Formats: sequence, structure tokens, C-alpha cells
Amino acid sequence: MTTIERIKRLARMRGWSLQLVAQKAGIGINNIYTWNKKTPSTKSLDKVAKVLGVPIDYLLGNTDKLNYPNDNKDKSKVNEAVDLPILGSIACGKPIFAEQNVTGYFPTLKNDLPSGDNFWLKCDGDSMDPTIKNGAYVLIHYQPEVENGDIAAVLLNDDEDATLKRISTQKDQTVLIPDNKQYPPIILNKDNPGKIIGKAIRMQSEL
Repeated sequence: MTTIERIKRLARMRGWSLQLVAQKAGIGINNIYTWNKKTPSTKSLDKVAKVLGVPIDYLLGNTDKLNYPNDNKDKSKVNEAVDLPILGSIACGKPIFAEQNVTGYFPTLKNDLPSGDNFWLKCDGDSMDPTIKNGAYVLIHYQPEVENGDIAAVLLNDDEDATLKRISTQKDQTVLIPDNKQYPPIILNKDNPGKIIGKAIRMQSEL
């Protein structure tokens, strides 16, 4: 991988855009784009490396080890990347992580993940705009219950389709509330069942 490709990969792991990396490093985004054609200065590369928490040697391709120190006392702990599945339409009657449901994989930092099963969903539509943009990837922690106000992934239509909505539980029904006020809420009850499959904990999208 080139330096730019490594920076983009690390940014995706953290749910950041390349623009955000540049902003955090105090470097113009156009400056980073020029690194496709010329070697970056050590000073600029050091700023990006510190923002991403990796040694410069990783960005230059001299090592594949990702060292993410948790504090100034311990420099040895390594935060490995794991490939989490990206789920598309959920195949009816199949387990959620069945091969038929997986459309790809997303590298994600292992130490940043809650324990248990995690996966990514790609947002299709603007019902959660402006919180979640169309096309954004949302990291979901697999859990059957969430608190009111949380954004959750919910299975609808006989467990075939997944949707992202804000949750409000009211007595014997659950209301799925879109952040985009142009869309009506969805009522889940015994006549219109649905199932929460996880809580949204992070989003990644390109500017």
C-alpha cells in the first residue's frame, strides 16, 4: 500500500474521513493528496502519524505493525485491526451473520470495539439525515435491547430487511423514529413485529 492508502485505511478503522485526519493534524487536505506524487516532509508525516497513533515507519511502508500506546508509560500494546462484516439485506430465515448477508468487510480497530459481536451496516436512504448520511457505514454492536433514544438496527419484514432508526419503547409497542422529519415513524407491535439486532455505536462517511 502507498502512504495515502495506509492513511485512508487507518482513518476508516477509526470512522474518520481523510479530511478529518488532515484537520486534526493541522495540515491542508490538498497537501496530503500531493503525497501520491511526492514524498511528504517528515514534519507533516509525523503530525499525521501522531493523530493516527502509529509510527511513521508504518505510513512509509517500512513495517506492518500498528502500535497504539494507551498512555505514556506503556508503548508496547498493539491494537490490531479485524475485518468486520458489512451486512446488506438480511436473507430471510438465515442467521444474521450467514454468508448470504455479507456484502464485504471493513477493517476496524479491535481495541476500540465492545466485547461480543459487531458488524457494519451501510445506510441506504436519508431517513436518519442529518445524523446519518445516505451511504454512510454504521458500526453496530449486536444486542437485543437498547435504551430509549438510542439508534438501533432493527429487522423488519419477516427478518428480511434491516433499518436504522431511533428507538422509543412505549408500553406494548416500540416506535422507530427517523431523524429526518419528512419520514413518518414506524410502529412495531404484535400486528407489525420487528426485532432489534444491535445498537449503533459509530459512523464512518466520506465528506
